[in-house]
Amino acid sequence: MLSLQVSKQGMEKIKKSLREAKEERGWQREDLRWLIAASKLLGRDYEKTGYLAEGVSTKTWKNFLSKKAIRPKAFQIYCTILNLDWTQIYDPTEFEDIGLIVTPDYSLGFLLEKAQDIHRKGGIGGAYEILKQIYIQITRYTESSHPKLLGDYYLLFGMVQMQRGHLLGDDGAFSLALKSSNLFLNLNDKLKLAEAYQLIGICYLQTKKFRESIESYKKGINAIKGNKKFLYTEMRILHDLAHSLLHLSLQQGSNNLLEASASMFDKSNMFFKSESPDFHKIAIIRTAEMHVKSGSHSLSQEILDEFEDVSNYSSMILPHQALFLRINTERYLVLNKVEEASKFFLSALTLNQREGYIHQLQSLEKIFKTHKTKFYDVLPEDFNISL
Repeated sequence: MLSLQVSKQGMEKIKKSLREAKEERGWQREDLRWLIAASKLLGRDYEKTGYLAEGVSTKTWKNFLSKKAIRPKAFQIYCTILNLDWTQIYDPTEFEDIGLIVTPDYSLGFLLEKAQDIHRKGGIGGAYEILKQIYIQITRYTESSHPKLLGDYYLLFGMVQMQRGHLLGDDGAFSLALKSSNLFLNLNDKLKLAEAYQLIGICYLQTKKFRESIESYKKGINAIKGNKKFLYTEMRILHDLAHSLLHLSLQQGSNNLLEASASMFDKSNMFFKSESPDFHKIAIIRTAEMHVKSGSHSLSQEILDEFEDVSNYSSMILPHQALFLRINTERYLVLNKVEEASKFFLSALTLNQREGYIHQLQSLEKIFKTHKTKFYDVLPEDFNISL
């Protein structure tokens, strides 16, 4: 059975990391928090489940620190939580003897896939913790030596940063999206290129640069247009494009842009109705948002009444739940139904604070400040939002 063990030189680096952790965080080498951190990287939250991830245990941790052989997955995870590159920690002797080649990006690829899976299920916080942990190792690579690995990392990290409300700076969503787009353009990876352009479009949208947002979405659609394999992604980008057109139409007071937006919403909604019922729910909610913002409140109500299953928001992934709750807060405020609005508002606030969705919290803060006098009829006078 394939296993790894610590080399003499590797043990010195481990001891140094353990000393630093003790000084900075007060963690002893036998501290359970090491195992909790390792388990969390593998997708199991010990504090919620009471169980550690497979391969993570007091025994394997002690064996690791005693230079005894353990399974590669546990070995690599333990190195990651120590902020060490496992390829500089393991003893390669046995692998040289049998001619086994162990690539440096093996564990990083595994962890990146884990982060992608967690993010896909709405676990932004969990994905962020993994991406932050592997940052030190992955940035040692160059874009020429590992373009695909870095492109995937930049794109996923950019999505997570966008959802955390961190758009600017070197590690902000916009910068990461641009880096990934350049890499995927050189790799001629059209699907990932489209996703990178979509993320750039979202960043522009969130900074109210609607024209730039629209242009980025168009680039994303053009990258994959005509390829049936990528139709789902094309419709997702078209749906986002409709959203930006809606905002631009409201900014300019243009009925033509509003009609174009409505047409795109209808086209993407019809696709999702048959091909992706889960995303269809959020697509319908965004269509309702379009009618709320354009003043067509009766149409918004008709849409949500027609799709009663949309109200069962607990089946949605968490980011979609957050969007659903916020939009309904706005809808009921516009209709002057403050009690209903406050229920959605408080539920949205609780969810977004728990999951760390900074961008949604910023939107809720803006809503609260705009409608403060209305909310004071149903909320305590000293109520406030703490970001």
